[in-house]
Amino acid sequence: MKKMLITILLFILSINIAYAADKDLEVLGYAKDEILYSITLSEEKVVDTGVKDNLGWTLYVDGEKASKEIINNNIGANLSKGLHTIYL
Repeated sequence: MKKMLITILLFILSINIAYAADKDLEVLGYAKDEILYSITLSEEKVVDTGVKDNLGWTLYVDGEKASKEIINNNIGANLSKGLHTIYL
């Protein structure tokens, strides 16, 4: 039962990511409580991860803990120009 609930949660989470996330954000992988993204920006901007900020997520950008920017109840990250990894 627990495994089925986790599978359903991951499915719902993946739908949120696919429809709400920044179009340039690439999902590299995800597990029960983790998501790893990659993005390359041509200019500074706040990126919407598509993940609702209701599960106690912690945001890491390029391996360092970062403060979350909330965009329509989703976790966002303020990123500079260049290649970045985002880990929740």
